[in-house]
Amino acid sequence: MKKLLFTVLIVLSGSACSVTSKIDRTLQFSEKQTMALYHSVKDMEGRLPRSIDKNGKLVTSDDAWWCSGFTAGTLWYLYEYSKCDSLKL
Repeated sequence: MKKLLFTVLIVLSGSACSVTSKIDRTLQFSEKQTMALYHSVKDMEGRLPRSIDKNGKLVTSDDAWWCSGFTAGTLWYLYEYSKCDSLKL
């Protein structure tokens, strides 16, 4: 019984490590994508990214759009994860 419990614990601890590394890779990718998005709108004063149209063109909106806080929230969460000062926009 102890061997079975030990084996289960080893398997579970290994899978937890792979989940953590996948989360790290995903957040790092998200940080790169978010910074690319920021650079595409940084010169558009008062505009925030909204979506991409069917032709792949960025659609923006002003701060009156109901989802305008999503960009700031994404930056905040990514900063909490990475502590990268470039996310303090």
